[in-house]
Amino acid sequence: MARSSVAASAGPPDPGRSSTVEELVEVLRALKVWAGAPSYEVITQRINQAWRAAGRPASELARRTTVADCFRSGRRRLNTELTLAIVGAMHDDPAYVAHWRQVFRVISGETQAAAQVQVLGELPEQLAEFTGRTAEWEQLRDAVESGRRSGSPVVITAIEGMAGLQGSTHLAVDVFRPDEARAFLIQALGDIPAGTDPRAADRIAARCGFLPLALGLVAGAIRASSGWTLTDHAERLDERCRADRLDSGVELALDVSYQQLPADRQRLLRLLAQHPGEDFDACAAAAMCGTDLEPTETAVRQLHGDHMLELTAPGLYTFHDLVRAYAGIRATEEERPTDRRTALARLLDHYLAVAAAAMDTLHPAEAENRPRIGPPVGPSPSVHDSAAARSWLDTERLNLVAAATHAADHGWPGHTHAYDAAVQSGELDQQALALTSLGATHSQLGMYKSAAEHLQHALRLYYRDGNSAGQAHALHNLGIANVRLGRYKAAVGHHQRALVLYRQTGDCSDEATTLDNLGEISHQLGELDAAAKLYREALAICCETGEQAGEASVLNGLAATERAAGRTTSAIDQHSAANLIAVTIGDPYQQARAQAGLGAAHRALGLSARAHQHYQRAIALYTQLGQPEAELLRIELSDPAATGQRGQITQVE
Repeated sequence: MARSSVAASAGPPDPGRSSTVEELVEVLRALKVWAGAPSYEVITQRINQAWRAAGRPASELARRTTVADCFRSGRRRLNTELTLAIVGAMHDDPAYVAHWRQVFRVISGETQAAAQVQVLGELPEQLAEFTGRTAEWEQLRDAVESGRRSGSPVVITAIEGMAGLQGSTHLAVDVFRPDEARAFLIQALGDIPAGTDPRAADRIAARCGFLPLALGLVAGAIRASSGWTLTDHAERLDERCRADRLDSGVELALDVSYQQLPADRQRLLRLLAQHPGEDFDACAAAAMCGTDLEPTETAVRQLHGDHMLELTAPGLYTFHDLVRAYAGIRATEEERPTDRRTALARLLDHYLAVAAAAMDTLHPAEAENRPRIGPPVGPSPSVHDSAAARSWLDTERLNLVAAATHAADHGWPGHTHAYDAAVQSGELDQQALALTSLGATHSQLGMYKSAAEHLQHALRLYYRDGNSAGQAHALHNLGIANVRLGRYKAAVGHHQRALVLYRQTGDCSDEATTLDNLGEISHQLGELDAAAKLYREALAICCETGEQAGEASVLNGLAATERAAGRTTSAIDQHSAANLIAVTIGDPYQQARAQAGLGAAHRALGLSARAHQHYQRAIALYTQLGQPEAELLRIELSDPAATGQRGQITQVE
């Protein structure tokens, strides 16, 4: 892997000092620089090459946008598996990757100070050791008292806490660090040859999830096998993993923990293993179980305390892969298929209802263009203000995608990929709506030709169905796709046809959005007076309807046009007004546009210090959002001839 000699001599950055996800993201960025600044595309290719070699299907391969998103500031959580793959793609040292894995556990709260127990080479000679359960503690107290009288240490291992044993020192023996797990195996299996792979012990430890009890049981099974090397055992565990089977030692270790749980927590664990997403909160858990929020929150926290769940962020939990697999097996054996399906249906209903409520909060003017979904049934987060709605959608984005994909694959057309569901139902207007959304999404992903194809198909269906509002939306998004393809004349024609239809149907909000986009096209074509006129028409509509998000966007576009026309003072006024509105409604993207525009305007006036302040604020906001404009602004700051950014073309779905 190519990297600069200076960086290589210094060694890769150490994630061990990180105590938050934000700090870990900073180390990830530093690692990218150390590794020679490979592009996101190159990193993605390296990850997928390794994943394909491991037998991962194409549907589960990494995407460039998802990889890039791991480097974004302001994240509350990270996809552990993907981030570790990114680390390995930039520095393929297993020990370094294992170090990152341990840091993830520390940050998630899985490993606490009391759990930093080192593996000892030997125990004291006079030592009494017991494995206890709560029901046996009356008998254990006698053993403890006997040990005190004789001066012999007494060690008791138990799944649950030992609050009833007064005078004892409590140590939470949590998941081993990779180096501790390896030391344990080497100590236990030192006389067994490694075989062809010197890292076989590390592979075995990883397949055991670094769980102490699992390692002990697997080590016992290895010692009982004659003629096998550690490499043979590692490959056997790999094969079982690929076949979605747990090793008997791992399963036994987890079974011991599972059997200690009360029945309600066992059921919660089984149902949560059916969750199709990456993590979940207590509201999602309550939805799956059909229970109230307070007891569910308590049960989820207890499962975390029992080391059956991991904490990824405050209030968000996930499974260790081994525990999820085990809980899935228990669910198959102990939950009726109808009960499992009912739990998933409740979860899908929950996500659908809360997502719809959040969208209604953020974009109330467009509510009539979306299917009407009833309010959430059961416990749900509050999404009645813009900040809360935006935060929930950002946090749950991956879960929403996973839920929709699962619904598509398992027969819930009401919660699924919209186009597939519409085709199943035979409803033309729903097919067209899905194609319009699909076209808009492809456009956002830079797939403009396929976007145009989907939108043309949607337009034909809307025309057959006589749906004027739908035709307008399809035309509007066709205009956007054609702008991206450089077909400005066609784009103007599509937008103008959409504008006529919006006015006929009385859709003021989308009329303003279309005028905003026509203003942007005129700006790009150098028709500044025409652009300013279009922007002012859009601004008047936004002010009349109270559509503040649209008003901020239009003000930023108008300001950019004013600045390009040499009316710098007017541009500062418009950008300042846009920034004030964006701050009020919590729209960081429009804040970033306003700050970048103010930077360009103040630089045009020769006010370099103030310009620099505005640019830095814009860069910080764009970086937090993971937007490419951050890098463009950095380039602009290094180029005195740069003219600053222009507006944004807004999509309508």
